[in-house]
Formats: sequence, C-alpha cells, structure tokens
Amino acid sequence: MKTEREDRKKTFNQMLDKSNNVVADELLFTATNKFFENMTKDYIKEWANTCMEFVYNDLGYKKEQVLHATVHLDETTPHIHCVVVPLVKKLDKRTNTEDSLFLKTIY
Repeated sequence: MKTEREDRKKTFNQMLDKSNNVVADELLFTATNKFFENMTKDYIKEWANTCMEFVYNDLGYKKEQVLHATVHLDETTPHIHCVVVPLVKKLDKRTNTEDSLFLKTIY
C-alpha cells in the first residue's frame, strides 16, 4: 500500500499496551570469514559464550527472557541467532503495585 491510515499507525509503547501483542527481538552475532579462519569448535564455543554474556551483561536480558539461541555452523561463516522477549511493567490496580510481566509469548 502506498498510504497508511493514520488511525492504524502505532508507536512501540502503544503496541506494548495491547495485551494480545507478541513482541520479540532477534539478535544476530557474526564476524568476518577471516575471524573464523582455522578456529576450532572449542574457540567458536568460547566466542558464542562471549556473545551470550553480552546479551546478559550489556543488554540486560535475563536467561528466562531468551527464547532461543543457536550457533549455526552450516554456512560459510558461523553465526548466532538469539531471540529474546522484553519484559513489560504492568500496574496491578487492585494492589497498586507494579510487576514485570512477559509479553504474551509463543511457545
């Protein structure tokens, strides 16, 4: 479509407010072919662990938020696909407390 109706445009926060939305982030980690040249599987595993440490320590995701993380060795360059689900703060109006909830996830 060349045009989009204004009433259908939503910001990220507006999408999060809808309880039936699924929102996930897919992260891809890779490097050049030269980086992986003559690298053993043990070193690739160490590289993958370093990438996942980045997901936890620098990006701030918790292990329960990682839906999927896989090292792919089937192509020229090894790479990691990692899918994470952000948490949403939701106010419980009965108790007037805030709680972290996963968005509706697909399992």
